[in-house]
Amino acid sequence: MIRSVGPGGSPKSHLSGEHYAMLDPQGSIMAYLGLLHHWAGVGRVYFDFANRYDFSISETRMMLKEIKSLLDERYPYYDRIEATVLTHSTNDRKFAERLGFVREGTLVRYFDGEDHEMMRYER
Repeated sequence: MIRSVGPGGSPKSHLSGEHYAMLDPQGSIMAYLGLLHHWAGVGRVYFDFANRYDFSISETRMMLKEIKSLLDERYPYYDRIEATVLTHSTNDRKFAERLGFVREGTLVRYFDGEDHEMMRYER
C-alpha cells in the first residue's frame, strides 16, 4: 500500500514534488518514493528502499504494481519521467527496468563521485 507523506521538496534544491511511503501489510516501511517536478511535462522519480533486498516475489510484484499505477494514473500529463540509479546497483536497475524505465546513458561522477545510469520512463 502506498501512503502519501505529503508535498515537499529538497532543502538543497528548488524542486518540489510529492512523496510517498510504501508499507507492507504490517505497516512497516518498505520504501520511500516520490516524484519531483522539474518543469512543465518533466519530472524525476526517486526510490529509496528499506535496508533489505530480501523482498519476497509477492512483495516485489506488489511494489511494481503500486508504483506503476501511481506513475500512470497520478502523473499522466508528464511527457518525460526520469530516474537515475547507481551504475553498480544491479537490483535497482532491474527494478527500474521492470517498471518500464529504459537506459539512456551513463552520468559520470554524477553524485558523490559515483556513476549513475540515466533512465527514462516508457509508457
